Amino acid sequence: MAQPAIPDELLEEIFIRLPTAADLARASAACVSFRRVITGHPFLRRFRTLHPPPLLGIVGGSLILAKPPHPSAAAAATFADADILLGGFSGRHAARARCTKDGVLRC
Repeated sequence: MAQPAIPDELLEEIFIRLPTAADLARASAACVSFRRVITGHPFLRRFRTLHPPPLLGIVGGSLILAKPPHPSAAAAATFADADILLGGFSGRHAARARCTKDGVLRC
């Protein structure tokens, strides 16, 4: 006997509680109906409202990475000691930057 389908509204309520976009991507790979619900524009708008992307830092003359107790500090720490090519610049305005141990991006 076939199992009744779970209503899309119930699936949305389950998926909206997933903590990260990576978890949402894994759930969307589970089956076609999950992917249909997750990739719907209304659901994605709602998910992005409740789960904004992490703040990695603030750009002024340099990039100041988020530090604890900020919830994005762990994600920002992955950029410490990284070589970063600043986008939006071309030709002679292109700049190569280096993160220092104190988490500040210097140009």
